[in-house]
Amino acid sequence: MNQDASTVDVDVHQDTCQSFENLNLCIKQFVKSICDKHGSCRKLSASFPKYYKKNAEIVQVVSDQLWEMFETKQLLSINQWIEEGNLQLLLCKLNKAKVDEDFDWKPTGVPDKDIEAHIANATQHELAKLTELYLKEKSEAIKLNAEIKEKETKVQKLLLAVTARQKEFEKVVDSCIGEKQNLSNAEATVMTWDQN
Repeated sequence: MNQDASTVDVDVHQDTCQSFENLNLCIKQFVKSICDKHGSCRKLSASFPKYYKKNAEIVQVVSDQLWEMFETKQLLSINQWIEEGNLQLLLCKLNKAKVDEDFDWKPTGVPDKDIEAHIANATQHELAKLTELYLKEKSEAIKLNAEIKEKETKVQKLLLAVTARQKEFEKVVDSCIGEKQNLSNAEATVMTWDQN
């Protein structure tokens, strides 16, 4: 597709975000279309005919809640898949490739337009590179945060274990001190008997 670079949209990050939002919207509509299929409540009522005959409204509410839970679970798992697959980063690379494909510069004879076209293309490349770097840093930061939380949990468990052992040690020390006092008292009693 031949077109002047000055007419190409400069903000690659915006294109990436738009593609990503379109994907999310498509996923939500797909999951919703599954939930909105006719007879979803009928299937539940067929499984529990006694309850449906007694109170159809409750079965409908339960069916709706089950489908909402299904939708939430599916969206969460799909978003996790998107994060694990670095899909946003791949969309960024795709937009960068599109910029290269769209830019087919030919001299116009007007120096200002030619310079503008080259500057626009260079800007698009820089934005694409910066977006790619940003997304890499963001995914690394998410991984580091997960590792930090995991290590914090381990440290808290260790602190609890140390506190529990310290309490046990204090009990042992207290019992030893008590026994020592009992021995001292016993020795004193024996000495008084010997004197008598």
